Amino acid sequence: MFELKAVPIVLTLFLATNSWATEGFADPTRPPDYRTPVITKRPAKLPEMVLSSIVISPQRRVAIIDGQAVREGATHRGMRVIAIDSNRVRLRGTAGSITLTLLPTAIKRAVRKVEE
Repeated sequence: MFELKAVPIVLTLFLATNSWATEGFADPTRPPDYRTPVITKRPAKLPEMVLSSIVISPQRRVAIIDGQAVREGATHRGMRVIAIDSNRVRLRGTAGSITLTLLPTAIKRAVRKVEE
């Protein structure tokens, strides 16, 4: 006589063997030109930085980035300051390069009243 205690064991072995055996077979509904997608690592995001001002003199070049004074060759938030120009700062890091630009200062002008 067949014991009822052996049924769960046999059923478990059958299901485990069946899923293992079908792993190597190709999906018959898959298109012939289908390629398995390759997951690539996303490039690191460049940090957001704010350039407040630039001071250039014959002795030094200093930029104020995120409220911190940095010189050419210094490192700020993991990026090296490559160049400080009169209106921009170039930085380079492992995530890539970034150029910070000073906003032009607005010049206020008097507005003439137009007579009707």
